[in-house]
Amino acid sequence: MRLRLHSWQIAYAAAALLILLVMGMGEYLGSLGTDRFAQSIDIDRLWAQRSATLADLRKLAGEANAPANDIFSTREPARERQRLRDATARFSEGLAAAREIFGRHTVESQRELMLQGLAETERAMQSMLEHAEQTLVQFEAGKLDAATRLMAEADRDYTQIQDRIRSIGITARTVQKAEFDQLSADVVHYRQ
Repeated sequence: MRLRLHSWQIAYAAAALLILLVMGMGEYLGSLGTDRFAQSIDIDRLWAQRSATLADLRKLAGEANAPANDIFSTREPARERQRLRDATARFSEGLAAAREIFGRHTVESQRELMLQGLAETERAMQSMLEHAEQTLVQFEAGKLDAATRLMAEADRDYTQIQDRIRSIGITARTVQKAEFDQLSADVVHYRQ
């Protein structure tokens, strides 16, 4: 026995198949849009974490710079030396965290540029710490003119640290904008 279909049955089946195909494509494209949205949230969260890390480094650098300045008002070298050591340890921890966070960036050239900025920040910090320690030594020895000159050097180093961190931030924002622009272009592509 042979099954015979009428033309209206064939047209009905073709229409149902077309509806299922359109609905399936709509679901697929909707899931792509949702995936892109979730991806953009993850990317934004990562960039916010990177930005917060740089803000922490700026604050920690200020804490490490303070003892070389505060010695002139507190007149307590031992206390300021301990503050310097504590602040140095906190800065080192913050720098390690920044390296870990920026080191996970996927684009090698961008990652290396940001990590290079952190290395330059570390070198400027070493110079500042040496000047700060010498400020305390000279102050303790009663050589206030020498201590004042060294404090000024420490402050110049501090400015260099802030400039390096700011430069990393500018690079990071440029990279972030490029990633955002790419995600936006992808979303526009999927909408068409």
